Amino acid sequence: MEVNPRPHKRARTTPPTEARLTKDEKMLETQLQGSQLLLALPSLLVHPPTHSEHKKALAVSLLALRRCLGLSNPKGQVYAGAGDRMQSDRKGGPQSDLSPPDECRAWCALAEIGLCVLDGGFGAEPWAAGVESEVDKALGKALPIAQRHPSLASYPPYLTRLSARAAPHRARQLLRPPPSTFGSSAITIPGGITAYYYTHLTWADHLLQTMLYPTAASAAPPPLKQRTLLGSGSGASSPANATKLRTPTTSPVKASSSPLTREKELLARDLAALRAALAPLMTAPHVNVVLLARVIELRALIALGRWTEVSGALARAEGALGIVLPVPGSPAPLPASDTTQEQQAPPPPYATSPFHAALVVHVLVLGVVWFGYSATPPPLNPLVATQQQDGGGVVTGGIAVSARLTLLYTLLDAGVYNGKCRAVAGSADGQSMGLESEGVLEVPLDSATLPLYIRTTHPRVLYALGYLVSAVARRDLVGRKPKRKTFILEGLGVVEREAARELRVPRWASAGDVHAVEVQMHKIKADLMCELIAVSIMRSEFEEAQKILDEVIAHARTHALFGGTLAPRITLLHAQLAHAQGRAARARTCYRVAAQLAGEARDAGGEAAARAGEMALLVGLRARARVRASGREVPPLAEEELAEEEEEAQDAELVRLGREVAGTCRGLGGAMRAVGEVIEGVLTTEILRAKQHFKNALSYATETQDNHLRALILALIAAHYLHTAGDQAQKMLATCEQLAAGLGAPGKKTNKERVDTVGNAPLRLWVGERFLELHKRDGREDFVTKREEANGVLRQAVVALAQRGQSES
Repeated sequence: MEVNPRPHKRARTTPPTEARLTKDEKMLETQLQGSQLLLALPSLLVHPPTHSEHKKALAVSLLALRRCLGLSNPKGQVYAGAGDRMQSDRKGGPQSDLSPPDECRAWCALAEIGLCVLDGGFGAEPWAAGVESEVDKALGKALPIAQRHPSLASYPPYLTRLSARAAPHRARQLLRPPPSTFGSSAITIPGGITAYYYTHLTWADHLLQTMLYPTAASAAPPPLKQRTLLGSGSGASSPANATKLRTPTTSPVKASSSPLTREKELLARDLAALRAALAPLMTAPHVNVVLLARVIELRALIALGRWTEVSGALARAEGALGIVLPVPGSPAPLPASDTTQEQQAPPPPYATSPFHAALVVHVLVLGVVWFGYSATPPPLNPLVATQQQDGGGVVTGGIAVSARLTLLYTLLDAGVYNGKCRAVAGSADGQSMGLESEGVLEVPLDSATLPLYIRTTHPRVLYALGYLVSAVARRDLVGRKPKRKTFILEGLGVVEREAARELRVPRWASAGDVHAVEVQMHKIKADLMCELIAVSIMRSEFEEAQKILDEVIAHARTHALFGGTLAPRITLLHAQLAHAQGRAARARTCYRVAAQLAGEARDAGGEAAARAGEMALLVGLRARARVRASGREVPPLAEEELAEEEEEAQDAELVRLGREVAGTCRGLGGAMRAVGEVIEGVLTTEILRAKQHFKNALSYATETQDNHLRALILALIAAHYLHTAGDQAQKMLATCEQLAAGLGAPGKKTNKERVDTVGNAPLRLWVGERFLELHKRDGREDFVTKREEANGVLRQAVVALAQRGQSES
């Protein structure tokens, strides 16, 4: 017998081929069911709406889901499946091999694809026939299944939002969130906190859009961009199911200067409902949700014209975001040495986080608009208040605007908000830019909670909007290359270049979303063109202004932009151009039409500007009539008929209307408050009160660097000092003449002996005549001769301007 016998061999229990298979190979050998393949096809075929195969992908995806669910085609025939197991009953029910979760996903995917088809404007296509009823049926089938299965607990809130998109007339009832808190059972389920945030964000967004666009919100069907959610994926927590903070293509209803009592009550009620919807978000345990709620609140207050509450909301939003603004008058920080480099404070979150950067860009844009046009003094930024108090300075509106514009340029150039910085550091093909380049922001919560995905203003729109805001905020037009005109021209160039590039949008977006972004870019281009027209008028470049006026009208007609406030704005520009050219009758007609159109569009600022322009025209014609009655010579006008009619105007009625307009202007802020002070000053008969009004207007114009208005105010003040303080009057007249000459300086310096432009010729002629009076009074014959020669050149320019206006009448 052997001492160490050989052990018995183990018996094989599996076939040799199966034993060699790995786990992945076994999964591949499992036969894929036809219904599962059809359910997976939409996610495999999806293309963004900018792709040439987007329409075909929608058609094939819709066909696959119809076959997966056994729906009948428009002819009443049931779609045939793939294989024996794909046969459907003749009642149009789902396939027998679909599990309840897969069936719910299939119905949900059908609703998503159907809404994407309708949003894209493909509802009239033959392959999309009956898609409206299929969407309703899909939502009705998916919701009961999701409510019965705990594994589908995240689907009911999402299906509710889809139902609100499909039935906008019932959106208010569907989107109203249930009374749940963070301690309820609905929050404790997986994904419950994310669904809770989505529900309250969608409800707040719906309330805001209802207040801003009441007519559009009640229409059926709504405009393309008024759909709250958009998705083509089958998972309720994917970026495809992101909540979209909407920006409809229509123009918002702006607060009127004298709204009806009922409208005030409705606005107050809706605003209280909006605050109640934002209250759970303001007290949320996740900081990023609180930041998002702060920005939504700020945007709502500015859009609704609640100016008395904007200042506090802006300070709270800037403080919560940690926005660090440069302190006015403080020296630049010294470079850190090597020993103190490690002790430097970390960069703010918006320097590295796309979510924070996008929020800060929005807040800065709103802050620039607020400080540039507010009627109240700006508060101190909480992060620089202590330093400012130590320095003893005062933050004015102009300084606040400049500080925010500087930070805005830095963020736009850094490219954190749109993922451009990652594309530069990563691959050159732009694939690493992330969702933020498509207008989708990921809102990180914590490691145990799924993030939020929200759709905000597209980065392309934000970038172009930065140029528009800069052009509006920069009001100095004196010089050869004024910054305002530079930003306008650069902004128009950016819009043209971006239009030639492919628009980056999510794969699950619709053609309607692409159209909405394009409409926003068209509106920005129209606004930039209107700003360029205003600049050309103020710089006496009338031929250029008329040319761009024709172009902006063609642009607005091509892209159907006359539905909002653009029509009264273009009419107002026509009035201002005619006013500058001396065409009084046309100017008055255009002013009245612009005021009427602005009133119908509920644009209080546009209506006040039109009425103020007409009042300035009437006051000027009345003063001209008095000068002619005294036997003095007046410069010619292109249209003298209206000037003769206004000689019989009643002074008392003119003063009453003028003071009414002045009161409206002073309550609007910005340049309009200075205009109101000017109108009040020219209408009063008390010299001291007139001087005080003009000084107030001058301080407003100087603070905002509005040198065009400042030149006029200096001339009005100098007129009161001609006979009492000649030296002071000469200083103001010299400054006024310098500003008027700079309003039209050529881009390039040419021969000094040749007069290229005279700037504002009527104002310079008036200043020259006042200088001539002072020189004659002082007996300075050498200055009298030079001034008479200069006045002759200016008088010829005024006559040429009147003749040009007559030829265009």
